[in-house]
Amino acid sequence: MRRPGISALRRGTLLAALVAGGAVALVVFGGRSAPARGQALAAPTVTTGPADRFHLNSARLTGAVDPHGVETSYRFQYGRTTAYGSSTPAVDAGAGFARLPVTAALSGLAQGTRFHYRLVATNSLGTAAGADATFATRDPRIGGRYRVRLRILSRDPAFGQRRGSVVHRRYSFRPRCSGSLCGALRLVREGKRGLFRSTLQRARSGVYVGIERFRGGRCNDGLRFHTRAPIRIAVRRTSGDRASRIHGHLAIKLRGCAQGSERARLRGRPRH
Repeated sequence: MRRPGISALRRGTLLAALVAGGAVALVVFGGRSAPARGQALAAPTVTTGPADRFHLNSARLTGAVDPHGVETSYRFQYGRTTAYGSSTPAVDAGAGFARLPVTAALSGLAQGTRFHYRLVATNSLGTAAGADATFATRDPRIGGRYRVRLRILSRDPAFGQRRGSVVHRRYSFRPRCSGSLCGALRLVREGKRGLFRSTLQRARSGVYVGIERFRGGRCNDGLRFHTRAPIRIAVRRTSGDRASRIHGHLAIKLRGCAQGSERARLRGRPRH
C-alpha cells in the first residue's frame, strides 16, 4: 500500500494526542496555519480595542481575536448600556494560531450618544468576551459665524418693532467640546444696540439653552436698565458634522428705567 507523500500530509490536518500527566492536548499540524510545536487547540481569546472614526451617526470598532487553531467567528456587541442589545454580523476569523486584528463599522447610530461595546468570539471549544469599552458619537458642531433671521412674535413699544416684522442679525458661536461631545456653546450675538454675550449649556445633542444677562444699559435720564433673555438654539440640518441650519427662540425682558418684553423666533445658516 502506497504511503501518502509529505505534500499530501501538508494539505490535510493531522491531529496528534499528547499524553502528559494524565492530560490529553490536541495539537494541529498543517491545515490553514502551521502551529509551533506543542500549541494546543482551545477556545478563542479576544481583546476589545479602541473605537475611532467618530461621526454624527457612525464609528469604527476594533479588537483582536486568536482562534487557537479552531474555526472561529467574531462579532461586536454594542448598545447604550452593558446589556448591549445589538451586534454586528458574525465574521469568520479562520483557524490560525495568531492574534488577528479585526474591525467593524457601525452606522445609523444616534448622534451625540455614548455607547458600550465589546468583542465576542466563538468556536467549537467555547466563547470568549472582551472587556467592556465605551465611545460617543459626535455632537453636530455649531461653530463660526451664522446669518440669523428673526421674526418678532411680540409687540412692545420699548423695542420699537412691530409684531411680525423680520430683522437680520449676525451670530457667532464657539463650541466647547471634550472629545465627541460639546457641553457648552459660547454665543456672541448682534443686537439692536450692540453685541451681547452668553454661554449656552447642552440640553441634549444639538440643542443648547441659556440665559443672557445685560446690566449696563442707561436710559436718557441716566438711570440704568437691565435685560434677561432666555435663548434656545437647536440644529435643524447638518452638512457633514457641522450645523448647516439652526433654529430657536429668544425672549428679552427689559427692567429698570425702561420696561418691556420681546419674543422672536430665529433661523440661521453659516456665513460663507
